[in-house]
Formats: sequence, structure tokens, C-alpha cells
Amino acid sequence: MPPANKDQMLSFQMEIEKIVSDTGSSYMEAILLFCEANDYEVEKVPRLMSPVLKARVEEEAKGLKLVKKDKTDQALPV
Repeated sequence: MPPANKDQMLSFQMEIEKIVSDTGSSYMEAILLFCEANDYEVEKVPRLMSPVLKARVEEEAKGLKLVKKDKTDQALPV
């Protein structure tokens, strides 16, 4: 499946941002809520994610220790 165009990505990002703002949920939860409400397959979400939204989800995942931090993200030893 080809990647979405910029308008689709922006629209999706705005929808997710609205869910996060309205519900106080995380970005990952907001994506799942969007998929449930719109009968959208979670597997198709990555093609809709803008670089900004991907970065926000990645930062959230790092904070929850779901993904390893890059060496550039690690604090220097004291």
C-alpha cells in the first residue's frame, strides 16, 4: 500500500492531536481510539503517520521504556 499524501497525514495527525487533547490519553491510546471509532485497521496506521506524529509516539514509547533510547538520548555518566 503506498504512503498517504501530505493532506491525509496532516488530517490524521490533527485527529490524533484532538483525541489526545480532549481525552488526556497518550498518543498510542489515541491512535487505538481512532481506529476503533473509525473501524480502521491498526496495521494501516503507519502509512498515515506524519514525521511529527511518529516522533511524538517514539518519544512517548521511550519514556515508557517500550523502545530503547538512542545513544544520543542517553545521559552522560557523572
